[in-house]
Amino acid sequence: MTGLYHLTTQNIEAAGARTIITSSSDEKVQYLKAQYDAYYIINYKTTPAWATEAQKIIDGQGVNFILEGGSGTIKQSLDAIAFRGVVWF
Repeated sequence: MTGLYHLTTQNIEAAGARTIITSSSDEKVQYLKAQYDAYYIINYKTTPAWATEAQKIIDGQGVNFILEGGSGTIKQSLDAIAFRGVVWF
């Protein structure tokens, strides 16, 4: 997780929002769980329909803001985003 993502997630959670992080490997998931255990973390390689998992976490309301990493996940980001939500590249 880069400094930008870390700072962003800290600010988001300080505002009272839930943060969902996606990662591509089990090793990264384990690292993120150890470092940021309050966050929801989904491995998008083992859970290719991660938008469905994100929707479950937020009770089907849609994600309000997605910081898209551009690693082939845009379709899932669009499936997860709420009406009038923002996907930022």
